[in-house]
Amino acid sequence: MALFASKDAGGAFSRYGEVRVEELGFEDREIVLQVLAAVWPVMTERQRECLMLCCFAGLTQEGAGEVLQVGQRTVSQHFEAALEKVKEIAPEYL
Repeated sequence: MALFASKDAGGAFSRYGEVRVEELGFEDREIVLQVLAAVWPVMTERQRECLMLCCFAGLTQEGAGEVLQVGQRTVSQHFEAALEKVKEIAPEYL
């Protein structure tokens, strides 16, 4: 089950698919929280920001870039790095 997704500048979802946290059942929300708790300490602040804005605030990477005052490509790089860390810790959720 893919729990993390991001829209690219064109509005298409990345290869990880789309699952919105508010649409998950209680058990799945618990899994999201467990995965985030495990990966949070190993992510940089910018990776956390990009992950939260793109996955949980529903922004595109371009929109997240506007909020963070960086380019879409920078958001994409940080988002992908964050997903790599999730993949290392909990590969079954990507």
